[in-house]
Amino acid sequence: MKDLRKLYKECVLELNRINMDISDRIVEVKPNGRLRTVLGKCKYSHRTGTYSIEINTCLLADEAETQAAKETIVHELIHTCPGCMNHGYEWKRRGDRASRMLGYHVERCASVDELETQGVIVKQETYKYALVCDSCGNQYKRKRWCEVLENPSRYKCGKCNGSLHTICLDGSKIVWAAHNVK
Repeated sequence: MKDLRKLYKECVLELNRINMDISDRIVEVKPNGRLRTVLGKCKYSHRTGTYSIEINTCLLADEAETQAAKETIVHELIHTCPGCMNHGYEWKRRGDRASRMLGYHVERCASVDELETQGVIVKQETYKYALVCDSCGNQYKRKRWCEVLENPSRYKCGKCNGSLHTICLDGSKIVWAAHNVK
């Protein structure tokens, strides 16, 4: 497992060296194993005026490239610069500058899917059930049994307004609760 604190300090030094005015109000940088679709997240607290940064733990795995982890940290650090909490013109300008001067490939959007092509194992969500639309085939996956799975006829597809039915994704049969059987 890579040392996030060490990588973070290296990125801060590199950005300071090229006079990137990142905030000195970053109070927390931590790994987050619950991030599923993004590689990092920068949060700003209006109440305290501070930033916290979370980095997907898959970037810190031994088999992940250090370059990918540092690019993500740099991406999130740029969000702490004035006018950069979004991916607008100022963020893009600074990202391009960091890429050019530091040799990184800082992108506006990078995905977990790109890491999988490099052989990095990304923890995937496991779903047991799904609601399936009878008309368009759209699926709404669920991890646990819930009311919507119990009574799919009360709901409609959000895509085409079609009727829904419940399936088990693991191939087992659905056993309905005794109070539902008439």
